[in-house]
Formats: sequence, structure tokens, C-alpha cells
Amino acid sequence: MSFLESFYNLFFHPLFLLKQERKPFTLSLFISLLSAFSLGFSLSYISPTLYILFSILLFLYLLLILFFSSSFYHFISEIFKGKGRPGNLLNSFLLSLFPLCLLPSFNILSRSFQFTGLQGIISPIIFFWIIFLQIYIIKNNYGLESGTAVFVYFIPFLVLIAMGILFFLFSLSIFTILIGKNLPFFLNLIQ
Repeated sequence: MSFLESFYNLFFHPLFLLKQERKPFTLSLFISLLSAFSLGFSLSYISPTLYILFSILLFLYLLLILFFSSSFYHFISEIFKGKGRPGNLLNSFLLSLFPLCLLPSFNILSRSFQFTGLQGIISPIIFFWIIFLQIYIIKNNYGLESGTAVFVYFIPFLVLIAMGILFFLFSLSIFTILIGKNLPFFLNLIQ
């Protein structure tokens, strides 16, 4: 499949392209760069030079985050007996960012019609579209069932929530120990 055929399929038949075993990596890099510039455009109201710098840094950040997340998802998927390649997962994750390319057009429409709510309506739709595509990618790349793929996708978020709760409980216990030892000092401050 050529670069232009893949580009066409990405926008009009994304699930068909994401099912393919071989996807052009240059298209993945191009889409992630275009997504970073689109996201930078829709988020920034700054000078053009800062916009370019911000977009390049955002592109590098997206590459780094997707590299580490694809390796983490590969590890978790193999725990659930999934068979797949992490390179394909990274390539597909980069392609799954293509809905971000639509943000500038909605941003321009909302500015021209002075309807600021349009951006607030479209952004969550694009966010959930990307989540759906990434779950679909995990499902197809590793041959997992749909429920298992959803669980694998949300494991990092569940781990972060559990770590946050543990951190809160640990901080609360430290705070109560410090208050308990220094209670006479705090009572003298109140009086």
C-alpha cells in the first residue's frame, strides 16, 4: 500500500488501515508531527516563533510518551497472553493521533462564528475517538478480546489512581503522627 493510499485510508477508513500488518512509518511520523502542530495551534495564542518551538516540543513529547506507553502496553498485553509486536503498536499509536488534525478547523470555525462552545463540544469527542482507536489497536495488535483490551488500556490509569490513594493515606498518617506528638504545641498556638 502506497503512502497516499494509506493517508486516504487513515482519514476515510481508519479501522481498515489500523488492521493492516504493515503501515508506513513515515506516515506515522508525518501524522504525529501534523497532530502536534494542530494541537499547538488550537492551544496557543502566541507568536509564530514560539508556536513553532511549542509544536516541536509537543511532537517530541508525544513521541516519548507513545514510545513508553506502547512498551508498557506490550508488557501488560503479554501478561494476558497477547501476541503482537511493540513496533506495530507504536506505529499504530502514532497513527491514532490523526483526529487531532481536525482541531484547527474547528478552532477556526468557532472563532469565525464566535461560538466558543464548539471547541468545548468537539474536543471531548476527539479525545474519546482517540481512546477508541487506541483500544482497537491493542485489541487487533495482540489478538485480545474487547473487554481485555479495555482493561489493558485502563490499567495504567488504575495504577495511578491506586498510587494517589496510597500517597494520600501515607501523607494523612504522617500528618496525624506529627499532630499527635505536637498537640500541646498546637493547643498553645490556638489560645
